[in-house]
Amino acid sequence: MGKIIKILQASDLHDNPDFGKLRSIHELIRKEGNICAAFLLGDFFNEQRYASIGSKSQNAVQQRAFQQLSDQEKQLMQLEILAKQMGGIENIKIALPNLPGEQREQMRKFVFQYEANKEQLILAFQKFNKIYQTFSKEAKSVDDVIKEMEAMFQSDISVFDSIIGEFGVPVYGVRGNWDPDQIYQLKNMHFVEKQPIQLEGLNIAGVPGWYEKVRIIPNCFYKDVEIEPTNQEIEELLQENEKEAKKLIENNQVLKRLKDQSIDILVAHKGPHALAEDLSGSSNYGYGYGLGRIVEEKKPKIVLGGHIHQSLFDGTHNYQGVRSGDEKAYVLHIDAGSSKIVQIVLCIFGILKIFDFHDDQKLLILSTN
Repeated sequence: MGKIIKILQASDLHDNPDFGKLRSIHELIRKEGNICAAFLLGDFFNEQRYASIGSKSQNAVQQRAFQQLSDQEKQLMQLEILAKQMGGIENIKIALPNLPGEQREQMRKFVFQYEANKEQLILAFQKFNKIYQTFSKEAKSVDDVIKEMEAMFQSDISVFDSIIGEFGVPVYGVRGNWDPDQIYQLKNMHFVEKQPIQLEGLNIAGVPGWYEKVRIIPNCFYKDVEIEPTNQEIEELLQENEKEAKKLIENNQVLKRLKDQSIDILVAHKGPHALAEDLSGSSNYGYGYGLGRIVEEKKPKIVLGGHIHQSLFDGTHNYQGVRSGDEKAYVLHIDAGSSKIVQIVLCIFGILKIFDFHDDQKLLILSTN
């Protein structure tokens, strides 16, 4: 056995403005001692605060008003929306005689349904407009929403940066899908997807590994994002359009960035294989094609991830995978000689439990039971 190094792993804090979880991690580092680095794997801030701002935009107000309608009223609204998309019901009537047979029959049925429900449709729209007018009093323009979110992001980033600056150990990270471009302004965190590192002789690289933008956050906060097609999307495209699929593979940012990089530990917001599945194995949330290829070709000994919010240790592949959740931090004891995890200290912000690992161990779900 070689030298044992200890690193801390945490992710998906979704922390409140007081950053209680982050401060608990700071305390864990202080108590545990001899930790050589902390790895924070994205989704740092409480999304509900940003959602509360986004919910006041005009578009969100329309959606809220729509949800107040009955199912029947929603269906009637959809009829009118479809009619408008096709130029209005009167234009549809004019075009009917010139449509091909099957399409003409479909449109004839559509017109009949529209006319038969016209009175109820008018009442549904009146109800929607009344609700919308009530909600719209608190609506904000897109520019106002963006300015308010920007101010909140800057405030959270400032406090977050100050706290991790007191950790007393180097702090490394990857970006999560709730994190805006501004996250790269952190001065006390080194993002390993931007620049790989070497720690105690171990080569460590990062891949965000997610592609799910958050709808409530405007796209202007997602300009500097490394998003790639999933394994499944590439496989399907290879069947449909091999030339286009190969072009996407050739231009894959992850493959281009890490093709010449030696990797002992790979850090991601969302990891591959079992790290992208729920604990039952029934739902796979997908992972990037480049991420999968890098794991296959570079053969890292350890892969760290988060995103799913369910803790997991996966030893079923050619690496040890650890997925952290939103209420837990782990101290990983790693044999620097073999690049293997030999022990994990699980901290549920105050409660500690130790897990030892053996070569024949395949799968262990981390819990406090």
